Amino acid sequence: MRRIFASLALLLLVVAAGCADSGEEAGQLAADEMTIEMRDSLFSPDALTVSRGQEVTFTFVNEGELRHDAFIGDEEAQDMHEEEARMADDEGHGGHGADEEDAIIVEPGETGTLTYRFTKSGETLIACHEPGHYAAGMKVTITVT
Repeated sequence: MRRIFASLALLLLVVAAGCADSGEEAGQLAADEMTIEMRDSLFSPDALTVSRGQEVTFTFVNEGELRHDAFIGDEEAQDMHEEEARMADDEGHGGHGADEEDAIIVEPGETGTLTYRFTKSGETLIACHEPGHYAAGMKVTITVT
């Protein structure tokens, strides 16, 4: 009987060790560089987890046929940026995001980089604010732990 309990205890230890949390959540970005693909109305990947204080250099590769931008900020900042983008487009200025440190515009077939330090825990987004893209859900949800 002792052998059975000893064998079961050993088996449970092996299983528990195999299932132990390695300290990284699923999707946790361990590297400080990340490539994000831009397509006609989506980013890939569409979700990431980073650590608070982590600085990440994103390389955006536009594989679609449309121009895209990438703006980093929480939902409130995204809503404000969307409104500013609509006003700029309505006034014929276009080019929203071109001179912002937390935004980049990437033309079809082009690549661009943007470096951002995540200073607040919670949820941050990368979103495209070309006409109709944000409303269509073109965003990356970033969980900052």
